[in-house]
Amino acid sequence: QTIRKMLLPKGLTLSRAAFSNVFHNRLYAGSIVIKADKAEAEIVVKGVHEGLVSEELFAKVQVVARGEKESHGKPKTAKEELPLRGFLECPVCGGNLTGSASRSRNGVKHFYYHCQKGCPTRFRADVANDAFDEWLATVSLKPEHTENYIQLFESMFMKDDDERKKHLARITNEIAKTEDSLVKLGRLYVEGKVDDTDYENLKSSYKDEIAKLRLEKEEHEIDVSETIKGMEFAFSVLSNLQNLWRELDLEGKRILIGSIINGKLLFDGSEYRTKPEGLFIKEMAAIADSHSCSVAGAGLEPTTPGL
Repeated sequence: QTIRKMLLPKGLTLSRAAFSNVFHNRLYAGSIVIKADKAEAEIVVKGVHEGLVSEELFAKVQVVARGEKESHGKPKTAKEELPLRGFLECPVCGGNLTGSASRSRNGVKHFYYHCQKGCPTRFRADVANDAFDEWLATVSLKPEHTENYIQLFESMFMKDDDERKKHLARITNEIAKTEDSLVKLGRLYVEGKVDDTDYENLKSSYKDEIAKLRLEKEEHEIDVSETIKGMEFAFSVLSNLQNLWRELDLEGKRILIGSIINGKLLFDGSEYRTKPEGLFIKEMAAIADSHSCSVAGAGLEPTTPGL
């Protein structure tokens, strides 16, 4: 976005979405995607045109865009039995708990979360995983409050949307006026009523103002209905954490943990807890409890900066 904003005054007209799509378009790597049909699956073929970037660079960009790290051939260490590895803090020494397997005398493999600093802290992974499953039920938003939350935020979004539309109309009008001024300036220049220096200075000023207004307009061109859909999905997740945890694969479990935990979890062998700032949805759950009887309870907005 920083690069795009730098280019707008220089004539770039791509929207945020279109600018982002540039980095995912295989045409720039010299390839063409042939979409799947009923007879054949989707395939990528080499185009007759010369690519602007190499296939290797294009592939690296896709890795970065997905928020992944490049693979250098190292074996995967993630284990289905250790979904909490990397998210646990030792309750004794404060170090990070890792996880590994240990084979018993009869050859059965057992998994454990344990400390890495010579600390004796050690928990059976199945016990810790089951306890985490139960803990999710205690931190989930109560389903009976979800509808109230959705109604509250819908009313807030719609109120803001009225202001957004008014502001958008003002910006659109300003763009039209400035573009009209630019056209009039061109006519005056052709008629010899404006010298070269004034023309170039004024033209540059008008174009800069138009680019600035277009950027501001784009930032106000949001689809509130899509925002509300995303919000409804988020609340459905936050009220269904335990069932999601049971259904997700390892990668999904780790994404879910990272989305609700800020920092590390503390497990004492039987119960979980987080540091005061450690649970993203803690304030939401508390507010849902205190405002269960009203859609817009007093003090909601000031007390929930994290939302």
